[in-house]
Amino acid sequence: MAKLSGITILVVEDSYINRSMITNFLNNLQANVIEAVTGREALEVLEVNKPELILLDLMMPEMDGFELMTILNTKGIKIPVIVLTGSPKESSYKKCHELGASGYINKPYKLNDLFIEINKVLDGK
Repeated sequence: MAKLSGITILVVEDSYINRSMITNFLNNLQANVIEAVTGREALEVLEVNKPELILLDLMMPEMDGFELMTILNTKGIKIPVIVLTGSPKESSYKKCHELGASGYINKPYKLNDLFIEINKVLDGK
């Protein structure tokens, strides 16, 4: 499997288990990983860091992924977002697309599928 050397990825996921699994996987691929537990924490991280990609859980307390993407759009922050969701509803997919998500993965997923989606988004496909 290819590496993600030097790529900075922000993982926004409220589940410790999911966040740890993704972070460990990305670290093994030599990506630079920044973690945020909530949408608000992600906004704070984005004030000082400029990742090349955001992996965003859709359903989180306080501020869900839809709200975070809306704020990113309002602030003009143009970072590709891959949505990770356990709610594979057509309406969720459509709303994510309308908010500018670059990719969408239903939970549960295989880490290799996540890797493929990350490469598609980073390659602009």
